[in-house]
Amino acid sequence: MQYKNEDGMTLVEVMVALLLFAVFISAFMTGQGNNILSSGRMREDLLLKDLAHMQYNLTMLTPPDFSQEFKDPKKETKTFKDYPNYEYTMSYVPVFIPDISKILGNSEEDRDDPNRAI
Repeated sequence: MQYKNEDGMTLVEVMVALLLFAVFISAFMTGQGNNILSSGRMREDLLLKDLAHMQYNLTMLTPPDFSQEFKDPKKETKTFKDYPNYEYTMSYVPVFIPDISKILGNSEEDRDDPNRAI
């Protein structure tokens, strides 16, 4: 038996096409949503990196005053002027550099030492 009007699509074909379209659209939208979330996190990471570089450069340009009584580590916690939600902590620790001539044994009494390594 043949029908005279066979040009259209059946209801099952339309439903399968809509199902495929819905699956592809949901996969696409999930990918875009994850991309937007990643972009937001990356923007915040870049902002934090820029703020850290800015604070490092400011510290290098205007170093704190280390006087003779600076023997204990100092720690300062502050916030950024334009970004009050972010804070940073600067730690200042005294570093003692030993005398290189004593390490290498370049003094007069060390030159005659037979146990000298160099």
